[in-house]
Amino acid sequence: MKAYYVHKSQGDWIVIPQTRQKVRVNQKVFEAFLSEPPDFGNWNGEPTPEMVDSLEIICRTLGPVIAYREDRHPPIPVDRRIWVARQEHFGIIWTKDEENGTDYCGMMY
Repeated sequence: MKAYYVHKSQGDWIVIPQTRQKVRVNQKVFEAFLSEPPDFGNWNGEPTPEMVDSLEIICRTLGPVIAYREDRHPPIPVDRRIWVARQEHFGIIWTKDEENGTDYCGMMY
């Protein structure tokens, strides 16, 4: 199941087209969006009266998508600059594991 991270100055949303819901982003929701694996089918949010079947419609009606995620895959940034800023806002830091050549995230608090 795919979920889109929408960023607007009035607040961020996770949009889940398959369930026609949008979930207001707070610390807990942001961490859940990054979790392994997020179960978007069980998320509860507000119904989206807008038709959110396509990325174009989501962007036009709800705001710009800065990242998306599908099932077990990691989040894919669409606008890396804003995505990094949102991660910093929620206290997420990414660290490079030089020994294994992988990245992992952690909380700054």
